[in-house]
Amino acid sequence: MGASRLVYWLGFPRVPDPTAPHDFDVAATVPARRQLSSVLRTLPTSAMQFLLTATVHLLRATLPPEQQATFGDTIAGDTQALLAWVKENNPKQFIPDGVQRRSKLAPDDD
Repeated sequence: MGASRLVYWLGFPRVPDPTAPHDFDVAATVPARRQLSSVLRTLPTSAMQFLLTATVHLLRATLPPEQQATFGDTIAGDTQALLAWVKENNPKQFIPDGVQRRSKLAPDDD
């Protein structure tokens, strides 16, 4: 699925360009990041799953045949951004000296 089809399916008004393969300029048609994000948030889960599946199939098709069979077996991700976000948005992170624990109480003589 090309970017031009995605732009068409999402219903963005197309900017005509007779020299482009699909008769419209994809770069000029794609909205601002905020508008695209808003449209993607309103899509039903089934549509998002379709887009994800189609993207994975396209990625697999671009690989050499010997790599296509094992595509997706190993997934590696950079967790640095995720950990930074958690650290930044975790209210406990900003308590000076962490949680103040009480000193251990002496046992009762009873």
